[in-house]
Amino acid sequence: MRLWRRKRCSQRNISSTQASLHAEVLVSAEHHQKITLIGPVAANTSWQARDEHCFDKSQFSIDWQEQQVRCPQGKTSRYWIPTYDRHGKDVIHIKFNPADCKVCPSRGLCTQAKAGARMLAIHPDQEQHQALQKARLRQKAPDFKQKYAKRAGIEGTISEARSRV
Repeated sequence: MRLWRRKRCSQRNISSTQASLHAEVLVSAEHHQKITLIGPVAANTSWQARDEHCFDKSQFSIDWQEQQVRCPQGKTSRYWIPTYDRHGKDVIHIKFNPADCKVCPSRGLCTQAKAGARMLAIHPDQEQHQALQKARLRQKAPDFKQKYAKRAGIEGTISEARSRV
């Protein structure tokens, strides 16, 4: 499967990392085709996400209407800033109060900042953010590889059939 994907991606001039599902596609499939897409999504690569004891962004509660985020220790964010990431994509930067983070007993599980506070970057669209978080959770499930293998096998068969016509 990986070889097929790399071959198809290189033929279309995209990297295999770009072949992962994007939040917009997940939401569109749910709304228009009424289906849940099964496939890899970009992983949260933060150090917090790599350590199961730490607080990654999925453990923060987001109040989209109030534009506030609550940390796992119950503190509320200070700033909600619509901006762009280093790739030029829209994001919302969330910043917490340094005074709250400085005295937090769980600081080491949340941030490595010496003097500052925890910051998060989230997708600016609520539905897309939630779809991406849901897909990341699904991707960690033990049966994900098995479900995805079925999809990949079907796609490979369809691709081969098309190339022979």
